[in-house]
Amino acid sequence: MRLARSSFAPRATCRGLLAALALVSASLVRPADARAEDADPPAASAGSDAGDAPSIRSKTDPAPTPRERPPDPSAANRAVSDATATVTGAGPEGTKTPRVQLRYNLWIDVPVTVGLAAGILAWGFIKPSLGNRTCTICDGPGTDVNALDDFFRTTFVRQDIGPSATISHVISYGVSPVAGVALAFGVAAADRRANEAPVNALLVLEASVAAVVVKEMITAAIRRERPQVHALEGDAKQKEIDEQSDPLESFPSGHVASIMAITASSAVIATMRGYKLAPVIWIVGSTLAGVVTYLRMAADQHYFTDNLVGAAIGTGVGAAVPLLFHRPVASTPDKVGALPSSRPMLSTMPVQGGHVVNVGWAW
Repeated sequence: MRLARSSFAPRATCRGLLAALALVSASLVRPADARAEDADPPAASAGSDAGDAPSIRSKTDPAPTPRERPPDPSAANRAVSDATATVTGAGPEGTKTPRVQLRYNLWIDVPVTVGLAAGILAWGFIKPSLGNRTCTICDGPGTDVNALDDFFRTTFVRQDIGPSATISHVISYGVSPVAGVALAFGVAAADRRANEAPVNALLVLEASVAAVVVKEMITAAIRRERPQVHALEGDAKQKEIDEQSDPLESFPSGHVASIMAITASSAVIATMRGYKLAPVIWIVGSTLAGVVTYLRMAADQHYFTDNLVGAAIGTGVGAAVPLLFHRPVASTPDKVGALPSSRPMLSTMPVQGGHVVNVGWAW
């Protein structure tokens, strides 16, 4: 019996040690919050069986710390979004680029645009009745034009000029205006600023009709025979001059001038607005102008220099109107985009024997 007890005692001791280790391991593996709840049971459950027994926690023990919650990922995402909006300049309206206010006044720009357009239409009805059939740039019957224009005419003119003339009309007075309006809305909408597109379209129309007016003034002052008219001689030429409505309006090209006016004004306004896709307007408009330049020479309606000067007029006037009259409004630290107020400026600077007074005006 002694041997049995002695042999049993080590096994019981080992079992007890293993059980104790298991309990300790379980207590260590359990979260700290669970151990805190076991060590500090609620007051109601503690007093349910023990009556009014005092709590086992001493009054000097520190108060239990509240359970910490993991950070809210949505809050972090909102913080990142706000930081991104601040860096990219997107305001509360969700725009991708900062808004830029241009100078314009509908009470001025609308009447000016309508007046210029009405003047162009009226001039179109009056011009044929004037009977101005004398050329200003005349090379004389049977003589050649300058070498540059002669080279391009010989290279590009077609036997059947009708299709080229028709396609050039469609592109200049159909495709180009539609593309201009579509690009005006498209580049603004790409930056989530489509509400600025109507004003942009008005300013582009104003610049375009101004370019056409300048072109018509130059055409009225400088009369040049169209290539197909100049190629004729004698009675055939005189008959063509009498029958055509515009036989002496070769210089400059109105088709190319109108396309480049739309292109330049749209691109300049988009650039001043800060649209990211502003260069697309230059690419599309210049491509259309190049196609029409070829078609007008293929139709034997304009020389190369006519198209070149027309492109210069359209680009110059189309860019000058928004740059001179619709520049961005200067922003102030307290109110971005506010219209600048005219105000006098007065400053003094002490010099030997007195003061120098500087008077100016800011607007």
